[in-house]
Amino acid sequence: MLQDPNLIVERFNRALALYSDGDLKSAEDVLGSILQGNPDHSESLHLLGLIAMSTERGDQAITLLSRSVELAPTNDSIHINLGLAY
Repeated sequence: MLQDPNLIVERFNRALALYSDGDLKSAEDVLGSILQGNPDHSESLHLLGLIAMSTERGDQAITLLSRSVELAPTNDSIHINLGLAY
């Protein structure tokens, strides 16, 4: 279970780099490992939502982004991406 805040940031940055490189499956795997121990990590939920959108899993994207909005209601980027997912 991933609990160390520094390790979480490191893993998230890794997932973000993988996403940017187009390696969505690997990014998704890293994000899943973060969420196992931290199911309310809004940034990971947000990025997973973007991956779901990119892979045409619209319903899953809406679910992930909606949860991310609940956890980080002032993050405009999540709201915008949720609107795009709809």
